[in-house]
Amino acid sequence: MGEESPDRFVKLYIRALCSENRYAEALKRLDAFEAKEDNDLSIGQQQSMDISRAILLAQMQQYKAAWELLPNWNELKPTAYPEWAQTVLTIATADPQYNHWQIGRSLQKSVDYLSSVGAHHHTVNVAIAHIKLALARNAHWTAQRAML
Repeated sequence: MGEESPDRFVKLYIRALCSENRYAEALKRLDAFEAKEDNDLSIGQQQSMDISRAILLAQMQQYKAAWELLPNWNELKPTAYPEWAQTVLTIATADPQYNHWQIGRSLQKSVDYLSSVGAHHHTVNVAIAHIKLALARNAHWTAQRAML
């Protein structure tokens, strides 16, 4: 069998800490993992770690730092779409200046892609984030489109 990637274990540990609202401790764990010299992460793994750091910062109400760390949607690997969408939802819900039509466009592209490859669970989760943000912007047509 294949070997598990070390970043996956770190992410599971971080999720466990987050479920207990231990965000600062989770951030320290992520810092320690990234400080290791033997980490040879792929682009997708690095994006996932950046998104993890962004969500931790957002949970600690450091929205600007979280937003700046969040990878640009155009650079994302499709496997990062769901986690990116949830992070954007967290940030933009707390600070509406980050909730703009470009985010809606990116989320709709994510929904379309995930649906086209049969990732239905992820499609629904990203669509929910998209709908919530669209309604917060009073973009009712956009919210309806996300439901199709």
